[in-house]
Amino acid sequence: MERYTHGLSKAIEAFGEFEHTRFRFVSKYSDVEPFIGLNHNNHTEIRFSINSQEIIKKYEHGTDSAEKRIEAAKKVKKDGYKIGFLIAPVFIYEGWKEDYNKLLDKVKEEFKGEKITFEIITHRFTDRAKNNILTIYKESTLPMKEEDRKFKYGQFGYGKYIYKDDDMKEIKEFFTERLSMDFGEKSILYIV
Repeated sequence: MERYTHGLSKAIEAFGEFEHTRFRFVSKYSDVEPFIGLNHNNHTEIRFSINSQEIIKKYEHGTDSAEKRIEAAKKVKKDGYKIGFLIAPVFIYEGWKEDYNKLLDKVKEEFKGEKITFEIITHRFTDRAKNNILTIYKESTLPMKEEDRKFKYGQFGYGKYIYKDDDMKEIKEFFTERLSMDFGEKSILYIV
């Protein structure tokens, strides 16, 4: 939509005008050309949502590949933007560690030594979300079996199904070890 509305470009330049304003947005797309050369004054951070190729292929139809998103991150980084990566939703499946290692190898190859941050969000779902998904996509293969998850109450009184404690521990250990090794402990904003 940016090529038609120019909404993000206008926001980037507006936030760049004032000393104490900051702007941050997340994208699954690689079309960053409209942002190159804007007067952002280093007040905008562009975060790219990335995932393993398996998950993008299965669940992120119509979005760019992780490789294209990483290439786009290189372009905006070169233009002086702060960048980061949101790895979400993280799924546990056969070969998940190998697939996420491949993804992180690509990020490391392109950004080793650069100051970037990561947010890691595991897959979770609510009863309402599950019902909506299954109403629209009756053949969905999203892993949403309540018995495979742990129920957790949220801050607004509703609950969601998250990975069980042992699974969460494994995910946290995997990403903490890998990202700390390649980008330093301070590169991890959170893992949930």
